[in-house]
Amino acid sequence: MNIKFLNQRAGAENIGDTLNALLAGDRFQHLKFLMAFVNDGGLGCLRHSLEAFYDRGGILEFIIGIDQGITTHAALDYLQRRFPDASVFLFHDDDQRITFHPKVVICESDDEAVCVVGSANLTLGGLFSNCESGVLIELNKHKDEAALQHILNLWDAYRNPTSPFEPDHLRELTKPWLRANAKIFRKSSESTRRSSRGRAFKGFGKVRLKWPRVPALAKKSSATSVGKSSSNHSTGKELYLEVLKETGAGGTQVQIPVDAVTEFFHGDVSRSQHLRLTFNNKSFKDAYIHHFPNNTHRMSINEIATVKRPAIIRITKLFNYQKSYLCKLIAGADYLTEIQKCDRQTRQRAKKWRIVSD
Repeated sequence: MNIKFLNQRAGAENIGDTLNALLAGDRFQHLKFLMAFVNDGGLGCLRHSLEAFYDRGGILEFIIGIDQGITTHAALDYLQRRFPDASVFLFHDDDQRITFHPKVVICESDDEAVCVVGSANLTLGGLFSNCESGVLIELNKHKDEAALQHILNLWDAYRNPTSPFEPDHLRELTKPWLRANAKIFRKSSESTRRSSRGRAFKGFGKVRLKWPRVPALAKKSSATSVGKSSSNHSTGKELYLEVLKETGAGGTQVQIPVDAVTEFFHGDVSRSQHLRLTFNNKSFKDAYIHHFPNNTHRMSINEIATVKRPAIIRITKLFNYQKSYLCKLIAGADYLTEIQKCDRQTRQRAKKWRIVSD
């Protein structure tokens, strides 16, 4: 584990440069933002890095606060349009005394994770011009497993809200929601500007700051993804998927039929997809449907490594938690019963499966 302290001082050693450097190249495959406030300027600081990360197949997740009128409608609209397969969620409590205020960025690959936590929001001030502090923590997923779990538990506390919060504190960002709340965003923005007038304190120094040229957010989506947004409602509640001996990755890898990827998971078949799975109602774990050049789609699930084949995985979608699923392994006599109901097959001797509609 390596720890580095971040000290942004009105443009010097700014945190935006730190995040852009982390996103450069193909070091990480999964990026999570747990962020109190997000605005146009903050996204502008990271725009090119975020778009390049997404377009090469990176997985993006956001949990964003909408308190205090600081997060902007334009920023959310950009995220929704430019990154249609990203997971973008909003967290809010109607009690004005409670503010969603974390600022955490988590970058993950198969072997390592980097967490940036501190005072900086995803705003122009937070990433460049304010005086901000933070900590950058580099973790090896194998050597620092306990520390990494604490970080992921922090994310999970909001991604799957539990007491004192409820599931309806978290909602997925959608076009209809943005349209319905456009006036509220405008009123919040005007109120914020009014409250800041006349607050220029006298007798303090002023930094002569050379401001960066922040690129404007794209007006139209230029994403290379050809699939539909994953925000569509599911048309199938349960997927029954036969598991044969075709698995790899130490017996944990199962192939997902293309039709199941599109019909049940509502994924883009040209890119990898991020899911959240729980077996036997234990804690949720990250899972990934990876796209391969031969147009196959495979997901590694550790829980099936020791299961006698053939078997069935029953995957149930949780509507309160988008992209989260309950899983159960079916084997033995129960397998013989359920496999008779599986009426779909890509070819003879291939695995069987079925989708149970709502």
